[in-house]
Amino acid sequence: TATPPAVPTGTACPASGWTSQAMVADRITNARDGLARALFAFNSATPSDIAALHVDLYVDVDPGKPPVETRLTTGVHLRNQNQRPSAAFTTSASPQGLILNGSGSSDPEGEPLSYTWYDGATAIGSGIVFTYAVPAGSSHSISLKVHDPAALEGVAPTKVVTA
Repeated sequence: TATPPAVPTGTACPASGWTSQAMVADRITNARDGLARALFAFNSATPSDIAALHVDLYVDVDPGKPPVETRLTTGVHLRNQNQRPSAAFTTSASPQGLILNGSGSSDPEGEPLSYTWYDGATAIGSGIVFTYAVPAGSSHSISLKVHDPAALEGVAPTKVVTA
């Protein structure tokens, strides 16, 4: 999800139904000699854009004595990762006002999009095509936000247009 789960508050498993516990990692030395080495590395700082995860564990049974630590590493690529949609639009003037057309927007997975139109910071309408009733000759800062079914957002750059 876009929101990370809460960190467990204790050492016991917080879920019911688990009948036993076992230690699966011991003597992890990712922080050593003043060097903090990341345990997990992601290919994006935005949780919803993460498509790859890499794990590095450094294990040393007795730090300071041979043999030296061992590095265990693995990674995974999330090939079915939902990607953010892109928003694009055109405008044209008509006797009814501005015709706003978001048909240039797309979703990488082909999912349907929802469209919200803005004049400055004010939401003015929705739909792939929207007619904004404004006086002829008036100037407006139009932008478009699209959302896929997973609520990922794409935002088109603002255009200043005259009706």
